[in-house]
Amino acid sequence: MASGNSAIAILLAAVLAILVIAPAESEAVNVTFQLQKLVEFGQGFVIAGNVPQLGNWDPAQAAFMTVTGDRDWSVTVDLVAASRVEYKPVKIVYNTRQVLEWLPGNNLVLNVPSKGPIYVAVSFP
Repeated sequence: MASGNSAIAILLAAVLAILVIAPAESEAVNVTFQLQKLVEFGQGFVIAGNVPQLGNWDPAQAAFMTVTGDRDWSVTVDLVAASRVEYKPVKIVYNTRQVLEWLPGNNLVLNVPSKGPIYVAVSFP
């Protein structure tokens, strides 16, 4: 019986060591990007950025925005809390994601808060 208790004690010590040593998973914040823009039939938008949730700058993998009505675009993603994210809206061909136009100028920056949800208004010329 003593060896059984020793095995349990060793197992518990190993589990506790993993819990103490392993970094805690970062919490996610629910972020909704919103954009108002009337585009031609068959066009749409993605939000591309420097994190996997925004496709790591690849428009084909970026967060795909859906439209309500004829001009209210939105997409919701979970981003790492208290992180800095660079992003841009990209106008695309809706069904193929072929890039038509990137937002000109510098990347936009979002300092993600530690708690959410949050809403981010994005402009496109």
